[in-house]
Amino acid sequence: MSLPEQAVQISGGASFTCAVLSSGSISCWGEGSNGELGDGDSSTSVTPTQVSGITDATQVSASSAGHACARLSNGIVKCWGTSNYGKVGDLLGSGSAPTPVEVPHINHAVKVSTGYRQFCALLSTGAVQCWGTSSLGVDSPESYLTVDLQ
Repeated sequence: MSLPEQAVQISGGASFTCAVLSSGSISCWGEGSNGELGDGDSSTSVTPTQVSGITDATQVSASSAGHACARLSNGIVKCWGTSNYGKVGDLLGSGSAPTPVEVPHINHAVKVSTGYRQFCALLSTGAVQCWGTSSLGVDSPESYLTVDLQ
């Protein structure tokens, strides 16, 4: 297996892996039945597949629960894959997003991290904003938990 260009960052989920490439695009490979590869298909691929519509990523985070998020150069976060509990930020609460969707209300992310049922973004203000569901107070797809760490 080879990537179409040099990888600058990589993240592995339970059954898929994604890499940010030097151009800012993202390639993923592995299990794709719930949109994990972000290419609009639900097929598994051992060959790296380009994630649709992302050309300026600076970071990717893949989860063990079949979803991933990318931080873009402008601080926006886009996510794809399994969306149970609103994890990809599309506020649907269930199903999957086979291509990246922008997470509402996240504008100045400097890092993004995935969990089993939630995601969190470190913002340029020093606050952490999380979405999805967890025992930490984020309990619906429409909920965001903001923690100021300063």
